[in-house]
Amino acid sequence: PLAPAPAAAPGPPAASSPRRAPPAAHAAAAALRAVASKNEDPNAEVDHRAAAEALAEEKERTLGMTEDRIEGYRVKDPAEGQPLWRTATVIATRPVAPGVVELELEVEVSPYYVTSLNQYYYPGQRASVRLPGGGSPQRELRYTSPVLPATCHGAIEPVARGLLECDRRWAHMTFAGEVKKEYPPHPVPRLVRVWADESEAPELHALEEGAEVDFGPSAGGGLAFDHLKSPFLYPYVLVFAAGDGAATAKALLDSVLGGPDGVLKHTSREEVRLFYHSESEGEAAAVITEEAGKWRQWGFGVEVAHGGGEGAAAGLRGAFDAADFEYDPEMTAVFALVPPEEEGALVEWLVGHAGVPECNVVRMSHDQPKGEMLGVT
Repeated sequence: PLAPAPAAAPGPPAASSPRRAPPAAHAAAAALRAVASKNEDPNAEVDHRAAAEALAEEKERTLGMTEDRIEGYRVKDPAEGQPLWRTATVIATRPVAPGVVELELEVEVSPYYVTSLNQYYYPGQRASVRLPGGGSPQRELRYTSPVLPATCHGAIEPVARGLLECDRRWAHMTFAGEVKKEYPPHPVPRLVRVWADESEAPELHALEEGAEVDFGPSAGGGLAFDHLKSPFLYPYVLVFAAGDGAATAKALLDSVLGGPDGVLKHTSREEVRLFYHSESEGEAAAVITEEAGKWRQWGFGVEVAHGGGEGAAAGLRGAFDAADFEYDPEMTAVFALVPPEEEGALVEWLVGHAGVPECNVVRMSHDQPKGEMLGVT
């Protein structure tokens, strides 16, 4: 606390000088003394509003954190002011299910040109794609590729930091004896793969190798599984997939559970098991069947079921009952990656029959909020 000003030397008062109000520092000290006296005498009168105002005035005087000064400390995204839509090139296409192709696109991911909040950083997000020129509708296509690597934009989650060089993991840090400097902006192309359904995006489904498209910000915040990350609280992970949920399931298994930057590391889990259903073997998604061998080598259980004629939820229930494994319902994280019309029945069965608490079930239809850049540091 500030000490009171020393008493003036005795002498005749200056009658012509008006009495001055105490400076802000003295008012703040008086406010602190008044609050402290309350601790000694509970009956003492204290004007808390006046005390708060006096302290705020002193803080403003000493720190001087005006709006103009705060603006100088604001962390700005390196890509601030850049266009949201950029040109991407179709590198390859391949059919992965009846009426569905997987488009491999070369996109720009440099943090100097694409803001971190518009990057693909969480499984379950969708790519915003449209034909060039802006005349065609904007489509949201599910990613099948893993999330962008941490070496590219700093972390799997969006954070406010001044990124310097995209391909250097530690470029944004300054160590003892070093001077932080900015590197000139440079493009960083990356390949991403998306799921294009002919019934939902016929103009994108028909694209051929070499075509160009407009690629925009990733839509949504992705799957809401932050509360299930702990391998000690949730050592069992079950993934149920059908329909276009196969795309998100592949992205989830390749990046979050099995990739080098995965936050749900399968090596820390007791059990990771995928249940996938299609109406027939010919309709099974290649993004699942072609990767099943790799996932089994990682130690995942992979159960692929076909047919049944009663829908995806019923087929997945049958695959679950036929599988031989152990799990603790209270300690199990479940991902329900199925079409919206099947989701309700599947979740109801998981809670009622499998005994999994509903809060442990991550639904593909429920996006988590997209992150926000910190404004001031």
